[in-house]
Amino acid sequence: MMQRARAALLTLSLAALLAAPLAEAARMGKGRSAGMQRSAPTQPMTIPARPAAPAPQPAQPSRGPGVGTAIAAGAAGAAAGYMLGNAMNDNHASAPSGQPAGSGFPWGTIALMALLVGGALMFFRRSQRQATAAMAGGSARMAAPTQFPPIPKVGGSGAPYGGGMAAQPAVQQGRLTDGTEAPHFLRQAKATFLHLQSLNTPESLEEVRRYMTPELFEDLRADIASNSAVADFPQLDCQLLESVQENGRHVASVRFTGMVSEEVNAPTVPFTETWHYVKDANGSSRWLLAGIQQA
Repeated sequence: MMQRARAALLTLSLAALLAAPLAEAARMGKGRSAGMQRSAPTQPMTIPARPAAPAPQPAQPSRGPGVGTAIAAGAAGAAAGYMLGNAMNDNHASAPSGQPAGSGFPWGTIALMALLVGGALMFFRRSQRQATAAMAGGSARMAAPTQFPPIPKVGGSGAPYGGGMAAQPAVQQGRLTDGTEAPHFLRQAKATFLHLQSLNTPESLEEVRRYMTPELFEDLRADIASNSAVADFPQLDCQLLESVQENGRHVASVRFTGMVSEEVNAPTVPFTETWHYVKDANGSSRWLLAGIQQA
C-alpha cells in the first residue's frame, strides 16, 4: 500500500514538473501547438542573394568640340589677320607717289581678330555649361535612393479560402508562391511575431483576432484571456521552410528560433517554433497566422 502511494506521489510530481513550463509560458500559444499542423521540411528554403547593382559611374566632363573649335578658330583668325595685314601693307607700298598713304594701322585685322576671339569664347563657355549640366545629372542619379517594392502586410481580415486546386511548388528565384520576395516576407513575419507577443494580453483580444484565422483565434482565445505576463525575446531568428499553393490558398511555413524569457526576471531558455501562414489565392491581400507548431 505504501509503495502504491509513493508511486502515485512520484507520478503526480513528474506531471507537475512537465506541466509547469506550459502553465508558466507567457509567449503566444503558451509553448503548445495550436491550429494548423504540417509536416514542413526541416531544412530552410534556399534563397538566392540579390545581385548587387553596379555602382553608377560619375559623368565625365564633356570636353566636346568647344575648346578645339576655339583653338582652331583662333589659329584661323590669326592666319587670316596676318594675310590681310600683309595684303594691306602691299597695297600701301604700291600706291602712286602722288596719292596719300593710309594710316598704316591695321584696323581691319584687329576687328577680324576680335570677332574670332569672341566666337571662340562663346564656344568655350557653352562647352563648360554642358559639362557642368552633365556632372549635375550624374550626381543626381547617384544620390537617388534605390526603390524597393512595398513589404506585404501580415494580418488583417481575410476572405474565406477556396478549394479544388492541387498543391503547387514554390516559385523559384527567392519568391513565395504569391510572388512576394522571401526576404521581405521574412522581415514582416519577424515583426509580426514580436508584435503578437506584445499583444498577448486579455485587453488585446480583438487586436490579435486581426492577425489570425478564425480557427486559430478560437483555439488560443482562452490562453490569451488568462495570460498575465508578456514574454521577452532577446534573440530571435527566422527561416522560411516552405511556400506552396494548395486548395486555393498560399501556405508559408516559417521557423522561429532563439532565446525567450517567459516573464520578468525569468531565465532565458532556447525555443523553436514553426508558424504557418495562409493567404487566399483568389483575392485576399493579407497573410494570416493559421497555426503554431512546436518542434
